[in-house]
Amino acid sequence: MEFERQHGRLPGALPVRAPQTETSSPAQPHPSIAEPAQRRSRWLLISAAIICIVWLLWSFGWLRGTDEPETMATTSSTDAADAGSPSQREPTAPSALKLGMDTATVRAIEGDPELQGGDSWEYGPSWVRFENGRVSDWYSSPLRPLKTATAHPAPARD
Repeated sequence: MEFERQHGRLPGALPVRAPQTETSSPAQPHPSIAEPAQRRSRWLLISAAIICIVWLLWSFGWLRGTDEPETMATTSSTDAADAGSPSQREPTAPSALKLGMDTATVRAIEGDPELQGGDSWEYGPSWVRFENGRVSDWYSSPLRPLKTATAHPAPARD
């Protein structure tokens, strides 16, 4: 009992913490000092998120200035205007991949490939395969689509 009076607990028991008083409380930073640090970290987090989003949009090509919608509208209006005068029509380059196209035509339609190895050109996740310098197969990924109507070429019919 003397041990309990002296230490506030029985022998073998865990020590009991004395309630903290205002004089023994750890020094907390003044609210006006902690507030700018919180604001700064919040702005850093927001800035990093914006940079990541812009980078992702740019890498998938959504922020690059492509003229595809405008070109299609312009082409259809000029085709309608030139329909009456065949002598004014100029031969136009194909606008979509087709089986049997040569490498120069594919390069004119799709541009330079990101990777070119042997008979395969890669445009990000999309690719084009050649046999004897002519298009034999392709895959158009939704992440970076090729200029074609289908994801794969239609199978050849006998």
